[in-house]
Amino acid sequence: MAIDYFFLKESDICFARYSGRIDISDIIKNYEKYITDSYYRAGRSELIDLTECELGEENFGILGPVANYVDRANTVFRATTLTSLYAPGDIALEIAMEYQRICRDLDWISVVVAKSQREALENLALPYPDFATLLKSETVVKPSGAR
Repeated sequence: MAIDYFFLKESDICFARYSGRIDISDIIKNYEKYITDSYYRAGRSELIDLTECELGEENFGILGPVANYVDRANTVFRATTLTSLYAPGDIALEIAMEYQRICRDLDWISVVVAKSQREALENLALPYPDFATLLKSETVVKPSGAR
């Protein structure tokens, strides 16, 4: 399992890549690290790439708890986070769409799902055709650690 994230300075988004098999503890540990990072800003939009993530039926069970955890964390900051999930595979797309459905009932997280990189970027009003162009055009800021 790996969840790697970094910040893109000009567009002011957090870009995360999930790879390998992910469980709820991985996501919560990563989110705790993320919201305590000195570069974290409440309400910053997120772009999450699920291309390399190994997802299966068991992942459906973690969606509600993950959504509720993120929503509660955002409640503290009273800021809504827009998350664009890039889910190019069929299983990833199903799971992303279920997560989007769950989040519709929450106050502090808004989720949009895309099957193409271009659509994922458009969801965040970013003008780039793909992730490679985005990353070449922006200043990447690595996580700095806890505040």
